[in-house]
Amino acid sequence: MKRLLTVLVFLPLFVWAQDSTYTLQGRIQNEQARPIAGATIILLKNTKVLQGVVADSTGFFELHRLAKETYQVQVTALGYESYTSPSFFLNRSPWNLSVIKLQPSKNTDLKEVKITGKRPLIEHDLDKTIVNVENLLSSATSHVLEMLEKVPGITVDTDGTIRSNGMSSVTVLMDGKPTYLSGRDLADYLRSLPASSLDRLELMTNPSTKYDAAGSALLNIKRKKERLQGLNGSLSANYSQGWESRTNQSISLQYTHQKLRLSGLLSHSKDGNQTREQVGRTFTEVSGQSEAFVNLMNRSWLSGHSLTGKLEIEYAFTKKTSLSLELDYTHAPKREGLSYLSKRFATELDSTGRGSIDTHSQRNNRGLSLHLQREFDRKGQEWTIDLTHWSYGNQSTQFLQNQSYNPHEVLVTDQRFRYDLPSSLLISTAKTDFTRPFASGGTLEAGLKWSHVTNDLDSRYYQRVDNEFIPKYRQSNHFIYQESIRSAYINARKNGKRWQGPGGAAARTNGAKG
Repeated sequence: MKRLLTVLVFLPLFVWAQDSTYTLQGRIQNEQARPIAGATIILLKNTKVLQGVVADSTGFFELHRLAKETYQVQVTALGYESYTSPSFFLNRSPWNLSVIKLQPSKNTDLKEVKITGKRPLIEHDLDKTIVNVENLLSSATSHVLEMLEKVPGITVDTDGTIRSNGMSSVTVLMDGKPTYLSGRDLADYLRSLPASSLDRLELMTNPSTKYDAAGSALLNIKRKKERLQGLNGSLSANYSQGWESRTNQSISLQYTHQKLRLSGLLSHSKDGNQTREQVGRTFTEVSGQSEAFVNLMNRSWLSGHSLTGKLEIEYAFTKKTSLSLELDYTHAPKREGLSYLSKRFATELDSTGRGSIDTHSQRNNRGLSLHLQREFDRKGQEWTIDLTHWSYGNQSTQFLQNQSYNPHEVLVTDQRFRYDLPSSLLISTAKTDFTRPFASGGTLEAGLKWSHVTNDLDSRYYQRVDNEFIPKYRQSNHFIYQESIRSAYINARKNGKRWQGPGGAAARTNGAKG
């Protein structure tokens, strides 16, 4: 057991040693050497957008996981002239750019502005940053997760984790509604959606009391809603190849006839990857003499499919009142595993260890939502009611085995286990929101919300004895948790000479059982 623990402790060390990517950092200031918070920095390679970030309150920015290549950076900020740097070759990390000073815009006193072209890539509001995805080159062919890698202020890790300006947690909404997904489940869902179906992204690093963001940043993904009469649609497909292949195909159709709109989306994605790692570790005594050497080789792999379907029916009773029903379904089987081989040497081979983890899982998600919207004569004033019910199910089985051998390859220990991990999550919500803009430039928001959550996780533990898996009841556990939450909020924001910024308050009560 001691030797096995030694192997596991040093597994992450090799991953760190293999990180050969580069970091680019810099600072944005104005002519008075004051920081320009919220400036948008875009990384370019041969005029193609690779990724971006938003400068923090000190004007500092940092771009991660870059290859040794030739790049340019483009900087934009409200009220300043755009800046594009000369080309530079990134060959060390971190690469520090000199302080970039932006010049004030020459046309700051325009009395009338006419928009004749595309919307800008980045727009800044009081409490959010808006990214118009039609200006991202990948939006016509890639899936949503790939497109997010190019969005300023957003980074996507290799495992699909989404971060905002270094924050470890990002809550993702779809058309203002929570997805209730995280980690790989969220990554798989975003891979199933074509980027061409999106209209814009809204990034809020400090969300208002309207949202249940639990202190994290918030990313609201807004989809397109075509209003053209008749039938229209789109078809997209992409393919990538490494050690494993990745594919994504989707078809979307929409039919609009007078007051009725029907839209549907069907997409399929295949994901696969594998990694191979090797690390050596030498143990020395206090005297400096070598005591032992451990050689470790491991391989991890993943293979999965995802099928996603959406159906939306919307009926407009009047020009200002509409009711929509949306059905969602996702089926995603997946298999992933890890295997390792370790050899420990003193003066000669001392022992050998082998082990593996093999996981089979199948995720089935279903969603039903009803949305009523009532607009008023004042532009931007609206009242909405939303009813939703989501069912998330996952059937997972995991096999583990650990074996050790003496120097003559004779089996010493053989431990094999199985975990059955069926789980389900049921979420029901009801909420109403009211928004009223003021002629002076401010906005008032208020709302009520009720939600009920049931989390059911059944962890069954088995150990193989004499070629038969025997239940281990003391290590097994069936966990059922229920929670009901009732909340209310009021939020106001103002952009004027005396007051500029958001403010609000919220109250909530909850009851839990489990």
